[in-house]
Amino acid sequence: MPRSASDNFDRWNASDPNQRIAMVNDLAARLSTTDLQSLLNEIVEEAPGMALVLALQMPEGGTPRRLQGANAVAAAFDMDPEGTISWLLNLDSDTRAEVLSWGNVWKQGLSKSQTLQLAESFEPGKQRDAILESIITSLDLETGLSLLSEIDSDSIRSEALSDMATYLGRDYPNRAFALAGEISDPSAQNDAYGSLAWNSRDTDLGFAFECAFAISNLEDRRNSIRNLVMNWVENDPVAASRWLTDLPSGADRDSAIIGFVERYAEVGDPEEVVPWLNEIENESLRRRYSEGLGADWLKRDRKKAIQWLRSQSGLPPKRIEILIAL
Repeated sequence: MPRSASDNFDRWNASDPNQRIAMVNDLAARLSTTDLQSLLNEIVEEAPGMALVLALQMPEGGTPRRLQGANAVAAAFDMDPEGTISWLLNLDSDTRAEVLSWGNVWKQGLSKSQTLQLAESFEPGKQRDAILESIITSLDLETGLSLLSEIDSDSIRSEALSDMATYLGRDYPNRAFALAGEISDPSAQNDAYGSLAWNSRDTDLGFAFECAFAISNLEDRRNSIRNLVMNWVENDPVAASRWLTDLPSGADRDSAIIGFVERYAEVGDPEEVVPWLNEIENESLRRRYSEGLGADWLKRDRKKAIQWLRSQSGLPPKRIEILIAL
């Protein structure tokens, strides 16, 4: 009678460590990768737990390891999901993440609680982000949303919502924007809005700016708006300048003008952006970017740049002479 996956895991874990090492070394020494694959194919249905353990002994990064591991993990979950989860939780986080990446684990009929148990077994960071993204992107929209509703941890829920919002942005922008609005962690929410903005820059610029304007952190919002405008100027500077004209005054308009000035001064005539530079309301920013424009302009047309710099009443005379002398 076939043993359950957990029986195989238990037998493996209960055996003497030296015997395990000897067994693996013996197989690795005697069998080629092809022969080891054949062995795994023979035992995977009856002993998927053992097959999983052996798959981990195959060369790292290789296709055989991934394919054999995917077959083994699917069979193990099918035979004994609880035993398989228990075994996974005893692995180090790197190995556990690798096993979970082998096959579409999240479509193996796991319950919501089992799925969350695996996700929560990782510390906050890139690994857990990758696992959450894998979960969210492998489930259909409604199943994913249902799963999100059961996440108690604010940090995990915020990360998952951010991943789902970014994933849905292209096909379901309004739904994605609404999901981003539900994120409780301000930093994660800003990241979600920022990703939605940048990912939409070539498909729906109006939506992209809506997302950028929703970013609560002033510096993050300023950078997002600036980057969108810089990208726009490369493709259609005339349309970008018209949009700037209609934009209400304030910090967001300043950020947009800065993006326009920076990029247009690189691809066009610096003299043409001077009127825009003068419309930056924030005096400190206007002075900083006036200096930046002057420094770049000096490299391209020194005579005109010097003439313009010396006409700037907003820049200290000593600072102007330093720029010219550089």
